[in-house]
Amino acid sequence: RAILDLLRCCVEHAADPSAARLWLEILAEAGRAGPIRRDFLPFDQQSLEPLAALVTRGAAEGSIATDLDPRMTAQWLTALLDGVGARPVMEPDLDLRRWVERMELLVRRALAPVPAPASKRGVTARRRPR
Repeated sequence: RAILDLLRCCVEHAADPSAARLWLEILAEAGRAGPIRRDFLPFDQQSLEPLAALVTRGAAEGSIATDLDPRMTAQWLTALLDGVGARPVMEPDLDLRRWVERMELLVRRALAPVPAPASKRGVTARRRPR
């Protein structure tokens, strides 16, 4: 739930066109050598830690798949959030409310634990009569 709240909060900030444009500029500049990259990269890496901790907590609570690497999942979610900033800039008439609903659905499905096969849940297969 906390991950979805964070995503929602970021999307709300991306709805402000000037904030979204500024974020895109920062990402573009951080991709180049120079002082912005030097200052941005540690921030970017530090921002992964709390997100990875949320993934770890969700896996321990059973709400997130346990076979996901927390840090890699945090990187994937961060990449998603980086892209979130671009959509309202590229599509000013975007139905943000509906877009957020679909994004939440996709993230829930991507992180959801996979049910164990019936044989691992204690259900035994029936034998066919001979």
